[in-house]
Amino acid sequence: MKTVSDSANTPLCLKASSIYRLHRIAAAVVIALGALGLGLQYIGLDPQIFRRLRQMIDLDAEASLPSYYTCSLILTNAVLLSFIAWHQQKAGSIWSNYWKILAGGFVLLSMDEAIMIHELFGAHLAVLYPAVTTVLGMHQWVILGFAVVLLLALFFVRFLRSLPVIDRWRFILAGAVYVSGGVGAETVQGFLSNPSHDNPTYLLLVLTEESMEMFGQMLFLRALILYSKDHLKLPSLDLRILL
Repeated sequence: MKTVSDSANTPLCLKASSIYRLHRIAAAVVIALGALGLGLQYIGLDPQIFRRLRQMIDLDAEASLPSYYTCSLILTNAVLLSFIAWHQQKAGSIWSNYWKILAGGFVLLSMDEAIMIHELFGAHLAVLYPAVTTVLGMHQWVILGFAVVLLLALFFVRFLRSLPVIDRWRFILAGAVYVSGGVGAETVQGFLSNPSHDNPTYLLLVLTEESMEMFGQMLFLRALILYSKDHLKLPSLDLRILL
């Protein structure tokens, strides 16, 4: 017979494959709602009673459902990276520190998604180089973004080469999709003469950007799950949490 203390120490098993399926469904719902919100705003169906609801599902807004969801998705990847780093360290792998750095980087990326740290750097860049604002508008941070992506690519190149070929290309594909949306699509937005919600091109770019960011993170989540199952010698990838 279980005692109260036994029940308090019962582990809650979260299958990573189930987490992936839940995120896949959630991402589809969030993108669909966000697209609906952008569409309603563009065609002018934006009565006062629904305005707050639209703002909550706005793909182009802070403190919105899409922003919070993307933040949670990135944090999920950070948890899995930490899980892999722990196992790699236990196995004495020389690459465990790279996994730890990736985990920490994804925590920072999640924070940036929540509070838009990159836009603060963009504002300072605009003060130092006013010509940048003339060309890119409010998207000055993409210059710094390209520089950071290049430096990270150079830093992790040896780590990527150490991975099995199939895992390496899964990681590269996920990163390419995410960066193309987060940096590439915003760069194009910066060159628009009318970057506002009455411009259908701008709305399409916003939808593309957010969708590619979520899809890139989903691809990375899948890549991490497959890597864990194939190389950590686990019968199944369960995250156990003591209740």
